[in-house]
Amino acid sequence: KDAAYALKRLFNGLCSGRAAARQGYASALTSFLKISFSNGSFATIQKESQSQSGKEQDQEEKSPLQFLRSQLLKATDANQAESGKFGKRKKGSEERDYCFGRIFGIMSIQRSGILATSVGHDDDAQDVVAGFANDLVDLYRYKKWMREPAAQGIVTLLDSFRRKKDEKKTQALMDHVVKEVVVPKMLLPQDSENSNDNVDKRAALIQSYSPEQLAVAIYIQSSGDSAPFPLDEPILSSDNMPDVAEALCSTSHVVHPRTHLVWEVIWSYLTKPSTDQPRKRILVEKCPLGNQSAGETLTELFQVVILQSLLGEAEKPSKQSTTTHERRALALTLVKILVGGTYTSCITGPSAIDLDNELLEKVVLSPPVVQRLFLDVVCAGVGKAKQGSNQHMLKPLANHVLESMEESNDVEGDDLKRRLSLAKALLMCEPRFDGRTKTKTVSNLLFLDSAEKASSAKEVQTMWVEYVDFLESRILSLPAQSEPENSDEEEQESLVRSRSYEALGYVDLLFNVAKQILRMSSSSDKEADVDAFEEFKANLTQRVLGFLLASAFFDCSAVESKDEASGANKKKKKGKKKVNTNKDAIHPATLAGVRIREVLASCSSSPAVPYPVRLTLSSRYFSLLADCTAMAGPLKDKGADLKDTSKTSKDAKILDILVQQCQGWINIEENGAVCHQTSNGEEQVSSKELVIEFQSLAHQTRKCEDGDEDGDQKAKAKEKCASGAALLASILYLHRLHCGKPENVYDDPDADDDDDNDAEIDELISDLSEVTNSLLEQNESEGNSEDEGNPLLGLAELCITILSSPFGSGTQSRGASSKIVRDAVKYAWIGGLNAAAHHSSMTENSSLLDNDVMNLILSGMGVEGDEEDGEDYEEMEEEQSEDDMQSENDNHDEDDSSEDNEGVFNAAAAEALDAEDEDVDMEDNDKQSIEDDKEKDLELDSNALQSLLLEDSDADLSEDDEGELEHHAGADAALAQLIKLKKDARKAGLQAKERLELTNQLRCVILLETLVVGGPTSSYSKALRSEVILKTLVPLLRARMSLEKSLAAAQDIGKKAAVCVSEKRALLERMTSVLKTKICKMRLNSVQWSETINVAEYASELASKILNEARKTDDSNQSSCCSTALLMTFRSISKPEDRVAAASVYSEAVKEWSTKRTTRLGSSLFEDLVHQAQSLAQATLAAPIALATVDARSPFFEVRGISSPGGSIWYCDEKYL
Repeated sequence: KDAAYALKRLFNGLCSGRAAARQGYASALTSFLKISFSNGSFATIQKESQSQSGKEQDQEEKSPLQFLRSQLLKATDANQAESGKFGKRKKGSEERDYCFGRIFGIMSIQRSGILATSVGHDDDAQDVVAGFANDLVDLYRYKKWMREPAAQGIVTLLDSFRRKKDEKKTQALMDHVVKEVVVPKMLLPQDSENSNDNVDKRAALIQSYSPEQLAVAIYIQSSGDSAPFPLDEPILSSDNMPDVAEALCSTSHVVHPRTHLVWEVIWSYLTKPSTDQPRKRILVEKCPLGNQSAGETLTELFQVVILQSLLGEAEKPSKQSTTTHERRALALTLVKILVGGTYTSCITGPSAIDLDNELLEKVVLSPPVVQRLFLDVVCAGVGKAKQGSNQHMLKPLANHVLESMEESNDVEGDDLKRRLSLAKALLMCEPRFDGRTKTKTVSNLLFLDSAEKASSAKEVQTMWVEYVDFLESRILSLPAQSEPENSDEEEQESLVRSRSYEALGYVDLLFNVAKQILRMSSSSDKEADVDAFEEFKANLTQRVLGFLLASAFFDCSAVESKDEASGANKKKKKGKKKVNTNKDAIHPATLAGVRIREVLASCSSSPAVPYPVRLTLSSRYFSLLADCTAMAGPLKDKGADLKDTSKTSKDAKILDILVQQCQGWINIEENGAVCHQTSNGEEQVSSKELVIEFQSLAHQTRKCEDGDEDGDQKAKAKEKCASGAALLASILYLHRLHCGKPENVYDDPDADDDDDNDAEIDELISDLSEVTNSLLEQNESEGNSEDEGNPLLGLAELCITILSSPFGSGTQSRGASSKIVRDAVKYAWIGGLNAAAHHSSMTENSSLLDNDVMNLILSGMGVEGDEEDGEDYEEMEEEQSEDDMQSENDNHDEDDSSEDNEGVFNAAAAEALDAEDEDVDMEDNDKQSIEDDKEKDLELDSNALQSLLLEDSDADLSEDDEGELEHHAGADAALAQLIKLKKDARKAGLQAKERLELTNQLRCVILLETLVVGGPTSSYSKALRSEVILKTLVPLLRARMSLEKSLAAAQDIGKKAAVCVSEKRALLERMTSVLKTKICKMRLNSVQWSETINVAEYASELASKILNEARKTDDSNQSSCCSTALLMTFRSISKPEDRVAAASVYSEAVKEWSTKRTTRLGSSLFEDLVHQAQSLAQATLAAPIALATVDARSPFFEVRGISSPGGSIWYCDEKYL
């Protein structure tokens, strides 16, 4: 009785419109029917329900299935009179609830399993199932909004019997439902005339199908069984795809993340469950109906439906197709499913499609799809003004689809291949995909940003190698593709440029992947895995460097492979030169040259890399080489014993890298490659031989050091000198590599600049060889030893020349090579200092590091040496400024007083063109820049201009002209504008020249910084002399004060008129750092003085000069530097009595500070002495301070005690004076 009541309530509850009530009642009904039929109690429930009804029609004997259907129809009938209040019809919303209640009731009965189990046991099962199918068809035709739920109910109903297809009765029931109910009532027109014999109108019939009809038809065909017309031929075929395209596109109203039923049926039609993972589905080899493969069907589906219909990509340019945001959203959802995203289907449940990599690259993520769905969506609004939210409304969905591509984090073979295919597909459309979309999709797919998870996996390393293969092939093949036959010259030129630009994107990708892998570290704890990953990194980096070297600088069309060379060598018997075919001797550059030749030979167009691509390849080669040298650390040698803790120094590691690149150059030329450089004569051969000698010498000295157990300092010094010189010579020699000349001269007007540097490189290498031999005393001839001069001076001059040249600053085709050059100069300079410390000419009174060397270094920094006469540089600058201003006034007066015919052009020359060969002080230019900017219009005397034009001998005037020359009214203004332009151009040239000089000076600071950074503890401390180091203090202080004045003047002028402010500020900060933190931190009391120097007198004189510099400025930073320099001077004296004697200069300083109001000396000068040298301050400042209390310039001052361990020193507080 209760069960009968519960059954009635469950049926009635299906029509409830409350939130989630219908789902709850349907779920409970499913469980109720399943239990009641399984334990055989439903018959009793049926009798009780019939007895409670009281109606005659309910008392008829019915089978359990017929009873259930009748009760469901009765409970969900919205048109019966008793269901409405006072016998009225239900409202629209209530009627909708009853329709959905019927669908939920049918699905509950189906999900309970009683229909499938009753087949064969209940004779009325076939009629009941057909009745349910008929009910669903009626619901389909009732309202449009009921079509998809009703179609889904039909598919679910048929699917429940399809799973038991092996039973004959089940198959017969399914055929009956399809042939008698579904096809005639849903898939055929209801007009009797067109019900069976409209074979000729099959295409029109399919074209009229709704998406729900297509879903039911495709599902019926997925079984592969014979079906009546119109299902006797496949719906999804190449012929019918245009007919179903519009119906499939109309499903775009279903929003993400759900898709229409028809797409779930299509995926079930084209795929099957995988044997390993049931949820993963793969394509079937052949469609269930017809002879077309699933891959061909999917390709046609994408081409017609997604590209042409959803995205509006018409095959013909004349054909226009529109697209909407809804259609793009549908296309994005479909792409997400096909790239492996998880989706839920009413047929297969939670599933994920695993397509072939070829389909992913060429179909699903073809360049048009990637362009329209990702680039056009994600990049929309980029670069526009920030006015609220200007991004594309589909951008979140597009980013979600990109993130779904990265969901699989397993490091397995199949998943990695899929990841690589996805990355390739995105890059085939746009090599700068991550940059344009501002995402890390490609990097995450390739584990380039999560190296800790994947660096130790060999499968990931294999994927990276395949990725590098892909990038190399794209770089070579893309610019060499054939051009369209019917295109004109402009179109061909535009196409070539676009391909070259695209190839540059792949070059950057190749450089970035090598750079990222180079900086990775293995996450494994096993030493074997760490060593294996380090070896992989080295091999991959050398491979990329070899490819960049071969493709940027060489014509590889004649490079012979190993097999070809070995075959040729077998034919060559005697007396003929053989190509080196030793496997160990083949350099990665040669292997890359072979690959380049093979790829370019397969291209239909000219087999050559274009010049713009070679230019970028050259730049990336030197940049990657700079990264390799920067990452080279003091690593342990592989061949060393485990107990040996000796390590290879960083300069030796860098040298090994450069030596390998030089060997690659030699090896690839020996195998037939031709360098793009223009000069290839005796000078290059001599430079090549010198570089080989340098490298051999460095190798020999390194062996000597390793074999010397006592660690002889002289041997170590020679090793450092030879290694540094070889390093510098090697990088200079690599700068002889050129990427050739452009095919069009206008492509790169500065292309010939690199060729002009070859002679300079040869000269530098030759000079370096002479200096190195002299430092290492290789030529031991007594007759020449005295005439050679100071070799360290020659090395310093050579280093300054290199740092001030384009090699030290870098060019467009050299990338970051300037970093390697600067490091090489640094190591060469350190090696020279070490060799100078153990040179045979070293004595107690003389050293190779003398005043000449120091003055040369300072001059390279733009610092004038300390002159003996002590001339005031500030007065010199003021006098020079006054002279310049006076000369300008004189020129102006002369121009105003001149009344001759050439007065106009004399004025122009005086204003802009007459000072090209003069040395102009840039400080004065800064001061005058305001006046120059204010002179917007230059007024000229029109009468003088007219008289000049009248007397021109070339003028042809007739008698009627009466001496009048007619010209344009704006001629004066045009001439004035021309003069102004020339003046601005000259000013810009001077500014560029000054900027170049400042940058060169900033680079030369490294020589002084390297010299003083080690100090007495360095390996070259024997070459240091205290007086040489101290001599740098005053010039540095003067140069620093000059820079501060220039910056202060620029601040007064303004930002627009200021010149080289950033360069000057950088030089000032670097100079201050070297002075305060490097030089003044040295412990010179342990550094040797020359015996000819009177330490006390030298220190006193130097202290007086430093005080003079302190008197010239009110700036606190300059005063602090002067105070630090004074303390440095006193600390360099080892004897206390000499130190006190030198510090006597404070007496006059205290007197001046306490008595003169105009003095610029501050109390900080004495505070630093008290705090940092208390004993010296107590002996030096006590008496002067005591006198200051008597002779002070004002009686109103405060006396304050400064406590110290040795007593008290009294001085006046400056603020009361």
